[in-house]
Amino acid sequence: MHREDFEEPLRRAVAMGTPRGEGLVLLQRATAASRHGQYEAAVPDFERALTCFAEYGGKPLIARTELAFGTMLEAAGRRSEAEPHLAAARRLLAELGIHHEPPAAEPAASD
Repeated sequence: MHREDFEEPLRRAVAMGTPRGEGLVLLQRATAASRHGQYEAAVPDFERALTCFAEYGGKPLIARTELAFGTMLEAAGRRSEAEPHLAAARRLLAELGIHHEPPAAEPAASD
């Protein structure tokens, strides 16, 4: 998916005035961008999604967004920026009683 694919759903969510809907669209757009290595484009969407979910009060969505944001920052080599997001995700997941396993490390390539 391309960034512009999210414009109409985002416009509708904003027009409805629901922070949850806007946050969900932004989270999906940020996740899609990060999957394609477009880390800088994803950052403001993750940040805005977190703001939307905080307004909505959706702790599970905040935890999911913090985890995705932190994981993306780690993939971009921005470990010091990633850690507060990952710590927030772990804290919220524990508070909510949700068990999360970190992704398994890639097996080493054999020569």
